[in-house]
Amino acid sequence: MPRRKPILLWGPPAAGKSALSLALSRTLQRPRHDTDDEIARREGAPVREVFLREREWGFRQIESRLVREMIDSDDGRVVSLGGGALLDPALRRSALDRAWVLALDASPKELFSRIAREPESRPLLQGADESRVAALIAQRGSAYLEAHARIDSAGSPETVLARALDALDVLERERVVAVGLGERTYTVRFAALDSLADRAAALSPAPSATLVATDRNVLGAPGVSTAIHALSPRATVVYDGHGDHEKTVQGVSRLWDAALGAALDRRAVLCAIGGGAVSDLTGFAASTLLRGVRFITAPTTVLSMADASVGGKTGVDHALGKNLIGSFHQPSLVLCDTRTLETLPLSERRSGLAEVAKIAAIADEGLFSAIESDAAALARGDIAAIDRWLPDAVRVKARVVAEDEREEGGRAALNFGHTLGHAIESASGYSLAHGHCVALGMRAAARIATARGASPHVSERIEALLDRLELPQSLPAALDRAAVKDALGRDKKRADNSLRFVLCHKIGSFELSAVPLDAAMDALATLERT
Repeated sequence: MPRRKPILLWGPPAAGKSALSLALSRTLQRPRHDTDDEIARREGAPVREVFLREREWGFRQIESRLVREMIDSDDGRVVSLGGGALLDPALRRSALDRAWVLALDASPKELFSRIAREPESRPLLQGADESRVAALIAQRGSAYLEAHARIDSAGSPETVLARALDALDVLERERVVAVGLGERTYTVRFAALDSLADRAAALSPAPSATLVATDRNVLGAPGVSTAIHALSPRATVVYDGHGDHEKTVQGVSRLWDAALGAALDRRAVLCAIGGGAVSDLTGFAASTLLRGVRFITAPTTVLSMADASVGGKTGVDHALGKNLIGSFHQPSLVLCDTRTLETLPLSERRSGLAEVAKIAAIADEGLFSAIESDAAALARGDIAAIDRWLPDAVRVKARVVAEDEREEGGRAALNFGHTLGHAIESASGYSLAHGHCVALGMRAAARIATARGASPHVSERIEALLDRLELPQSLPAALDRAAVKDALGRDKKRADNSLRFVLCHKIGSFELSAVPLDAAMDALATLERT
């Protein structure tokens, strides 16, 4: 039986969480919990007394343990959270990963009015005036932005309930993933491209104009032309669809020229509709245009849906290597319409699955097992099977990105298979598909891990899945091995004569290890045709 996600209501004190939780519980016929009430029951004292006794730090520890219990439930319960329950970033990430998080909004004036009516239930705001309430909201503001949906709590109880029900319906239907990054939080939605223009218009502030970047190969995909027409772009740049051959400074310059020629201002939005290369160069153009404008992306390949469009890594290739010029610039919205995958060749669908397997291997054993079970359908390029697991792959990546936005720690795990993969891709002159190169890099990295003491079962399991997904097993005979070594020597993660490799010693986890350049080439040699 599929797990029913809990629904967590949170936001400032007096935002109306308790009342809404009761209404949702009755309407949806789900269990209802209030963390303050549960703490009082378990501690044998009113929340105010527990707060005074334990001080805020001790109270938060009690509250956090309870919230983790709620998050891990599978009965779809509705939970009213205290106003500070998700202030811990790690707990907040778990909530976004495991539950639906609805944040209730209200003005400081309205909140103060509600608090004044029942001051004994708000221990942190005893004797507070409106300015103190406003200061508390400002202090917690970026945390409250990390939610799957925001609900305006103004109006009648019936109105607020209707808003919440509508939001939950959309979250379930579109399998929404929230990338929790404070003020840069955004959502990834699995929905029809027909809705892209309405969603772009709903951004705050509303876009003053739109520029669309796309490639010729996707213009005939379901919904693409309709979406572009509805966006009413002030300018449209169409690339020739040669992937990394367009991902250059010259390719970005075309966007700069079009945007400046159309007199776009800083409230404008750039919109990428296409594969990973279009997403990367559009994001980089947006990060630099007028010192930064917003961008949204509608990925049309498995690779770009699972990887390139999520996480804010933007950039272009250089003659000396892949992705050597770039920036971190998060999108404002990602919309995935898996119908567009129908027009992809089978080899390209399979290529993108390398990124799905990578994410699962280093961060989620449950997802890895699920992909193993569905590998035959995935290898056939079955759209329903791909659609089944893409949202989970995105959810896992969103969790990793939220923990380490700028790759200063754990996000480096997403480079599994990429160190050698990028070198192979660069040495091939970008004639080899990115996912195929990553698959070869994963095989080599798995063998390095085994040579360093990891259980052979891990390597065997990774390679067996790649085999079942019908991804490459050996290097092309024509590949210039010396060019691969040169590319490795210019890798961004190189230090002296070693490279930072992501090694998977256990499915669902990873280690970062320094691997000498010669050892990396030795692992590559094991992929020679026999």
